[in-house]
Amino acid sequence: MTTTEKTSEERRLDILITASVAACDNAAKQYDDYGKTFNALDAKAQAVVTMGGVILAAIVTLTNSGRLGGLVAASSGLVIALGVLTICMTLACMALGFYASRVVPVSVPFAAHDQIQEVDDLLQLPAEEVSKEKLLGYHAARMKHWKVSLKNIAQAVERKAFLVRFAQWGIVGTLAVGMVVLLVAVRG
Repeated sequence: MTTTEKTSEERRLDILITASVAACDNAAKQYDDYGKTFNALDAKAQAVVTMGGVILAAIVTLTNSGRLGGLVAASSGLVIALGVLTICMTLACMALGFYASRVVPVSVPFAAHDQIQEVDDLLQLPAEEVSKEKLLGYHAARMKHWKVSLKNIAQAVERKAFLVRFAQWGIVGTLAVGMVVLLVAVRG
């Protein structure tokens, strides 16, 4: 290999190593963003459960206020069915919120002890075996870990977001049905 070819190859390896380090840094930032989104979705799922609790408390307050007997007597079967539906929808949304906020396993992007071991393996190499190719291989392995981890957490965030969105719309639907029940019962 000529000196020009060697210099060109070294420059190529330097560029690839720099690009690999930048890609790993960007992956770490994206993973952190996914983690923050994951936590925000958990908070929203818990808010759905809290809102469901408020709705159930309002229903219990209405039932214990002594007005329920008169409302039931003056209401049609449809109003009573919608009232029961409101309770069932609320409980279903609360259950979905609990389910959405459950602990979900995600793959660890790069366990520190694995990374330390890989660097330690590089440190154990004799000086004549240490090369930019080996360093590039190390970074390529890190990128492979990041690829798997990012895909895994992205899927987990998407599933959680779907469940939370569904639970939120369910609570909105529950409030709408509850308001219809109250309006019809009061007018009835």
